[in-house]
Amino acid sequence: MTAWKAPKPFDYRLDAAGFDSTFGSLPIGGLLVDIDGEETFRIRAINKWLERHLGLQPGKTAGLSLQQVPVGLGQLSQPLAECHRSGERVMSELSFLRPDGPRHLAISLVPLRDATDTIRQVVGIVIDLIERNRLRQLLRQSEQRYRRLVGNVSEGIFQSAPEAYFLNVNDVLAEMLGYEDPEQVLDELTDLVGQFYVDPEQHARFVHHMETSDSLTGAEYQVRRRDGRVI
Repeated sequence: MTAWKAPKPFDYRLDAAGFDSTFGSLPIGGLLVDIDGEETFRIRAINKWLERHLGLQPGKTAGLSLQQVPVGLGQLSQPLAECHRSGERVMSELSFLRPDGPRHLAISLVPLRDATDTIRQVVGIVIDLIERNRLRQLLRQSEQRYRRLVGNVSEGIFQSAPEAYFLNVNDVLAEMLGYEDPEQVLDELTDLVGQFYVDPEQHARFVHHMETSDSLTGAEYQVRRRDGRVI
């Protein structure tokens, strides 16, 4: 009989190239932060979307501390510390004023562990709340028509934005995911990459496919219910 051996821990850390291959072209923000010593947070990489929204020069922030970046990233010090200490995903928001107007961003912080199970990095996924709310207001105009279309089917149906949040879901999908109604899904599931898909790269693959093809059929993927169970 062969003795069972526990699998070796996996190193989930990303280098700049790995981060760019996952988040570089996404239509949402991406932020990779290294943790040095006693909660010294230094930026390893920021994707193009977030650089544009923060008004940063491309590639000029690597190695800087949060306080050295001339925008509101210093607001993330406390949420990053909470993510590091708890080892759990942390949601936060950033609000600041730029010359072209206010910015209000929602960010989901996810810890990344090395092969010794020590948290060495945090990856942040960012969406623009102002733009999301504007799109939702426009979509409410067609909401009744949409609900008439999907309200009587037996399959779960959703519409999502490239920025990784739901635009609409039907009652069947809400029930499948363990929510009381579609409104609760839209209120609570604000980050599909961090909260919904088990594989955080699944949304990027869907976006890429839909940009290059008219339809997608037969795809299989895993998602999380409200109670954390994977389906």
